[in-house]
Amino acid sequence: MNASDACASARIAIEIVPCDTSPMMKTIIELPEPAHRQAEILATSRGMTLKQFFTEALEEKLRRCAGEDSSREAPWMAGFGELSDLADENRRVLGVIEEEFETLAPDDSE
Repeated sequence: MNASDACASARIAIEIVPCDTSPMMKTIIELPEPAHRQAEILATSRGMTLKQFFTEALEEKLRRCAGEDSSREAPWMAGFGELSDLADENRRVLGVIEEEFETLAPDDSE
């Protein structure tokens, strides 16, 4: 890594504790400087240490990845098709509404 690369990234050490009974693991990661600054700002604004912030972020990412199916659809796609069984009922109701609007009451014709 040359001098310009060193200025563009930050080297930090984080400790990851997967659960209370396992030993701590130390890992060194390199981050772009802007990402490191943003992480520090967010962690500070939430009253967290960087260690807590990165641990929480990593655990959240791991949970999301574990919940993904093999098709890797976006989370918002899960709701599509949930109401497909109501399509026939929707068409029936729209037909009734259309019929009612086509018939005029005797008072309305004047």
